[in-house]
Amino acid sequence: GEANAGIRKPDDMCELAKNCLTNPDQPPISMHCFGYGESHNDDLLRKIASITAGGSYYFVQNDSSVSSAFGDALGGILSVVAQNAVLNIQVPEASREAGVKILDIYHDNKIRLDDWNFKVSIGDFYAEENRDILFQITLSNSDLTTPHINVSVSYTDTIEKMLVTSTVEPCHISRPEGNTLSTPSEHVEIQWLRIHTVQEMTRAKDMASKGQFKEARSLIENPLGLVQKHDNVDHPMIRQLKMDLQEAKNGLKSSSHYTQRGSASINTSMLSHKVQRCSRPMDQRSFDAYRGKKKSAMGLKFMNFTSSRKTG
Repeated sequence: GEANAGIRKPDDMCELAKNCLTNPDQPPISMHCFGYGESHNDDLLRKIASITAGGSYYFVQNDSSVSSAFGDALGGILSVVAQNAVLNIQVPEASREAGVKILDIYHDNKIRLDDWNFKVSIGDFYAEENRDILFQITLSNSDLTTPHINVSVSYTDTIEKMLVTSTVEPCHISRPEGNTLSTPSEHVEIQWLRIHTVQEMTRAKDMASKGQFKEARSLIENPLGLVQKHDNVDHPMIRQLKMDLQEAKNGLKSSSHYTQRGSASINTSMLSHKVQRCSRPMDQRSFDAYRGKKKSAMGLKFMNFTSSRKTG
C-alpha cells in the first residue's frame, strides 16, 4: 500500500529508516521488505532495503509465494558467516610514482580517501556467497616490479566470533607487447555485464516513470543483446542475466504491464544483481544463480509446510 499518515514522502521515510537502523555503536540491522501483489510501492521498498546493510526486497506476486519468500530470506539470515566486511584497495608508493592511480570503483558503498586509496563497505556474507568488486585504474608508464594494487579485507567472523584482517594480496597487471590485445578474463567480463545490466535497468526505470516505454525497452535491449551473444550461454550468471533482462523487457511493453508487475520485477532484479544476493521466492523461479543451499533448503521447507497445511 501507500503511506497515508505521518511521514509520507519516500525520501523522508528512507531517511527516517536510515537514522533508526544505523548506529555506529551497535551491530548493523538489515531491513528485508516484502511487497504483496500489484498495489504496493515497490520503488519505496527497494530504496528502504538498499539503505540498510544486507537488506533485500521481495516481490510476492500471490499468496502461494509468501511462504517461499520468507523461507528464502530466513535461510540467508540464519547462515551469516561474516559481518561488516570492508575491502581496502591501495596503490603502493612505488606504483604511484610510476603513474598508477585508481579512476573508479564500481560499487555504491565506496569511500574515496584519495587517488590511491579506497575503502568499500561490502556488508555481510551468507554461506556460499561471493562479492565481485570491479575497479578501473591507470596502468604504469614503465615496467613495474611492485604490484599495481594491494587489496585486503577486514570482517567479523560470526562463527569464531572474532575480528579478522586478511593478509595483503598484491595485484599485478601484465601488459601485452606491441598493439596486441590481452585476452579478457571471462569472470571479469561477466561481472561487467552484471554491472552494466544494473545501470541500464536503472535508466530504463527512469524512462518508464515518465511513460517512455519504447525508449526504456531499447535500453534493456543493449545488455540483453550482449548476454545473448556471449560464448558461454550455459554459465549460471549468463542464464540469470538473460532471464532477468527478458523479464524486464516484457514488463515494459505498456503502462499496464509495467504497473502490474514490470516495475516490481525490475526492482527485484536490480537490487539482487547490485548486492549479488537472491531475493526471489522459489515458487516464482526455481533457478537463481545467487541462491545458496541454505536459502534453497529453508525456502523449500517453508513451501512444503504450507502445502501440507493446505492439503491436511
